[in-house]
Amino acid sequence: MRMSLFADIGRYKRCSAAKFRKKQADPIKCFRKTSTWQPVDNVKGGFMKKAKSFSLIIFFNFLFTICGLQAGWAATYYVSPNGTAAWSICTSSYSTCSLNTANANASAGDVVILRGGRYTMSINPAKSGSAGNVITFQAYTGEAPIISTSGVMLLLGSRSYIKIDGITFENTTDTTYLMFLRSGASYNEIVNCVFDGKGSPPALAISNGLMSGNPSSHNWMHNCTIKNAGQ
Repeated sequence: MRMSLFADIGRYKRCSAAKFRKKQADPIKCFRKTSTWQPVDNVKGGFMKKAKSFSLIIFFNFLFTICGLQAGWAATYYVSPNGTAAWSICTSSYSTCSLNTANANASAGDVVILRGGRYTMSINPAKSGSAGNVITFQAYTGEAPIISTSGVMLLLGSRSYIKIDGITFENTTDTTYLMFLRSGASYNEIVNCVFDGKGSPPALAISNGLMSGNPSSHNWMHNCTIKNAGQ
C-alpha cells in the first residue's frame, strides 16, 4: 500500500525494537495501529493542494529573484555637497552621501537625487544604465544643485543610458568643459539643465569618434539653457 508523505514517524517506535529483532513485528501493522499514516488515495486531494501551493511559492520566489537581479535592486539615493553617509544608508534625504560615492555605486535603475548647493566634483558615473533601467541624476524638488569644479563637470565616457535632470553646470575657469560625451557614450538624456560657460570656449563637446574610433550617438538634449558659452 502506498503511504502518505506526512507520516508520524515518531509513533513507529511504539513497536518495540525487541520484536523487530526477533522478526515478530509486522511493520505495516505497526504503522496502521500506531501512526497517522493513511493511503495516498485518502489524502491525495489535500496533498495535491499543498504540493501545488508549495510549487507556486517556489515559482514566485524564483521570479521575484530574477526580476530583482535584472533591475539591479534599483533604489533612490540622496547626495549633498557635504554628504558623508555610506551608499547603503543614503536612501533618505536626511542621510546623504557624497556625489563621488554616487558616481562609484549607482547602477542600472537607480535614481540619485542631488540636494541643493554647490558641488566641487563632477557627475562622472562609473557604470552605465540599460534600456528601460537608466541611471538618473536629478535635482531635489525645489532645490538648485550646482556643479562647479575645475574638471569636466558632466563626463560620460563610454557610459550609456544615463539621465541628467534639472542640474546647473557652472564654469569656474576658461579652459573647462561643462559637458563631454565621448568614447561611444550613447542613449543618454540631458533635460532641464543649465550650462553656464562664463565665456569659456568650448563649453560642450560630443565626440564624433575621430580620436577614440567609437562615436557617441543617440543622445537627447532638450529643454536646457546654454549661456556664456561657445566661440
